[in-house]
Amino acid sequence: MRRGLSRHNNRSSGSVVAAFTPLSLFADGSQGAWYDDSNMSTLFQDSAGTTPAVLESPVGLQLDLSKNGVGSNGPQRYNLLSYTEQFSNVYWNKSGTSAGTPTVTTPSGTITLTPLTESAGANSRVGAFSANLLLAGNYTAQIVLKNKSGARFQRIIISSATGSFAYITVDLVNGVITQAAANAGTVTGATGNLVALGSGFYQVTLSAVLSSSQNYLVVCSSDVATPPAGTDFGFVPYTGDGTSGFYVGGADIRQTSQVALTPIYQPITSSWAATIAGNHRSQATSANRPLLSARYNLLLGTAALATQSITTVATSYTIYFTGSGTVTLSGTFIGVFTAGTNTFTATAGSLTATVAGSVLTADIRPTNQTVTLPAYQAVVNSTTYDTVGFPQYIRYNGSNQFLSTASIDFTATAQMSVFAGVRKLGVVTSVLVELSTAYSLNSGSFAILPSATASSEYGFYLNGTAVVSYVPSGFLPPITNTLTALLNIAGVSKATAVIPYVNNVLSQSGGTGTTAGTGNFGNYALYFGMRLGGVAPFNGQEYQMIIVGKTLTAAQITSTETYTNSKTKAY
Repeated sequence: MRRGLSRHNNRSSGSVVAAFTPLSLFADGSQGAWYDDSNMSTLFQDSAGTTPAVLESPVGLQLDLSKNGVGSNGPQRYNLLSYTEQFSNVYWNKSGTSAGTPTVTTPSGTITLTPLTESAGANSRVGAFSANLLLAGNYTAQIVLKNKSGARFQRIIISSATGSFAYITVDLVNGVITQAAANAGTVTGATGNLVALGSGFYQVTLSAVLSSSQNYLVVCSSDVATPPAGTDFGFVPYTGDGTSGFYVGGADIRQTSQVALTPIYQPITSSWAATIAGNHRSQATSANRPLLSARYNLLLGTAALATQSITTVATSYTIYFTGSGTVTLSGTFIGVFTAGTNTFTATAGSLTATVAGSVLTADIRPTNQTVTLPAYQAVVNSTTYDTVGFPQYIRYNGSNQFLSTASIDFTATAQMSVFAGVRKLGVVTSVLVELSTAYSLNSGSFAILPSATASSEYGFYLNGTAVVSYVPSGFLPPITNTLTALLNIAGVSKATAVIPYVNNVLSQSGGTGTTAGTGNFGNYALYFGMRLGGVAPFNGQEYQMIIVGKTLTAAQITSTETYTNSKTKAY
């Protein structure tokens, strides 16, 4: 049964309902996540979020759109420090000093400072320094300071190695620079400044060109106004009194070319993503990151085609081109084609297209990717191609690529609504999305498995305290589908506990179990593209993923299915 035709009055397949956005599903505070693989502002090559993703780049971080937090702390990570206001955190190595609780705020109320108090007795170092960071290059550090007690002087240092650093020394009691910015060793180009923020708060800025890839930001005290440069990362040894100290916070160090980019000060806790509302997904290991793409045409240099080889799977393909020449195919299919649109069925392996004469605007792709997409995709090379009308996707390689979230607390609900746009390429059991490390072992979990037990299947699994599932078949890869799973642990029967749709068609067939048992969903991480531990890797493409911890209305379901298909072009 097709949902739109049975209950909701002539829904137009593939069109977006006016004014609908999946964000509306979370307006009541419902737990969940929304990953839009077409939204470039949410995609980054690295898990830290310092490098925005581009087509054919890896995806190390994708921001969740469900909490409307994207953009609230800058479009990407500029500040390379962590715990920028929490100097009591172990990220900041303290020596000859103790850190209190961050309580003092700047006059603007936007930055909280941590008190640092020097230890009594002889100290070779009195201050704190960050964990190792930065690459060689031109960097600018800024930090907010306020005198707490005593009359010490404070020195800010960007240190690249013992004996190589830039530094500036200030007097917070009188609000002056006592030692102008200077550099030692291989560090060059030191400049600095001191700006009063009011009420005894000061912002110190220090820039320098670093030649080493091992660097630290140091903030320390001195008992003299113009201490020697020193060799120990710029620290100044002296005898502490056990009471003198200062407040510190608002630490930011970034490439000097990014100094004017907003936010000018970027607060960071454990990570940049952690400062942005949402259940973001990431991959810290570069080798395990999936790929961002919008490529469909398998050929290269398609404006005027030259002889080349491509890799095919066992399926039907469509070849399209213009011009007066011919294309002779050999390898996984043998045949000769002239201009126009033709189909052929290839086996798996290498297909060579030998060009004779003028072959223009050429395109070869699986036939089922020509029905809802433009007939021709211009491709210059592997990273340069036309994207208009071609949905963007995250590509999992079926080997070792996956994304995951931190634990998400779904313990307040027994209902879950899941929507996904997907292209299945692999023929072995794989995980598209799974709540917990294994649905079968963890109560309060679910999973959607492409090629569940056979290549033509999709598996929809729910585990309250018992596993119940539907495993519809008839979806042999390569195939593009929208998937909907309406899950209810409290459902009194299998048919009410798991309600799956494939391409908006009710698909309650196959599977096991009678009910999902009792209870609510758990507090688990979500895994995408593979089960934790390298099990069941997904070979295919994901276009959209929406997960909402509640039951939706019929209108919301219809709108979300339609929106998902508009990003997938499955039908």
